[in-house]
Amino acid sequence: MIYCIVVTSNGMIWLERHIASIRSSSIPLKTIIIDNSSVDGTLEYLNLHFNEAYVIKSNQNLGFGKANNLGVKYAIENGAEFVFLLNQDAYLLSDTIEKCIEEFKISENVALVSPVHLDGSGKQLDIGFQRCLTNELCPGFFSDLVLNNRKNIYPIYSVNAAAWLLKVSVINEIGLFSQAFFHYGEDINFQQRLVYFGYKSLLVPNAYVLHDRKARNGEKSELGKKIEIKTNQMTILMNINEPFNKVVKSVWKYAGLLLFEGKIIKSLELLLDTYWYRTKYLKWRKEMNGKISL
Repeated sequence: MIYCIVVTSNGMIWLERHIASIRSSSIPLKTIIIDNSSVDGTLEYLNLHFNEAYVIKSNQNLGFGKANNLGVKYAIENGAEFVFLLNQDAYLLSDTIEKCIEEFKISENVALVSPVHLDGSGKQLDIGFQRCLTNELCPGFFSDLVLNNRKNIYPIYSVNAAAWLLKVSVINEIGLFSQAFFHYGEDINFQQRLVYFGYKSLLVPNAYVLHDRKARNGEKSELGKKIEIKTNQMTILMNINEPFNKVVKSVWKYAGLLLFEGKIIKSLELLLDTYWYRTKYLKWRKEMNGKISL
């Protein structure tokens, strides 16, 4: 059984197309929606036009990670074998899930499968997804594409969580998103933890999802821009594949880059925060070595 998990927050502009795409899936999906305190009519629209979905209403913004954890917990309690995390501004194609689910047969160590993320028009790659296709993060993909030698799957070490198919047995073992992250960075951290625990993430080049960032001109949200430096700091410090003294040195290098860019105050704040809250960061890292509670 596959559950589709959607976190909504004032998502009216996407909902009609979003819901239609879920319903179009060739593999039927049960849908759980966690609403982060919408005030634009999202809940009312869901009640009228998507009443087969199970809606969890939050009176406060739980953030991306905590809200997804809540939905995944409900799915697991109701018999889910797989969960598909789907952004409210993303749309499935009818065969997206069908093509992704097949790749779990390759190995027991496959934990996460992602389709290719296109933009809302479906005519080009999503701008955020493009950054995930470097040779370091998705070895061989671009080279094979240029040489017309595309494979059926590729390992991928960092892909944004707009469209993830996850195996529940892995979540039962290691948990999902750490609450050390409120919004942004939790997806990178989870994939770092997958590597730590010996699991694989795969990209399926012939499966697609559309990620419609048009409403924000393809850019990060205002919140994303505001906390970008903090997010970068956290994803560096919380990488449990590296010892703490090594990731702290990486933060120092990042602070140096900010200083070079003329962001003197931001650089000093970063260094002071890393030093002052060292104990807290070490505690979070220790939690990530085991199962994170949903």
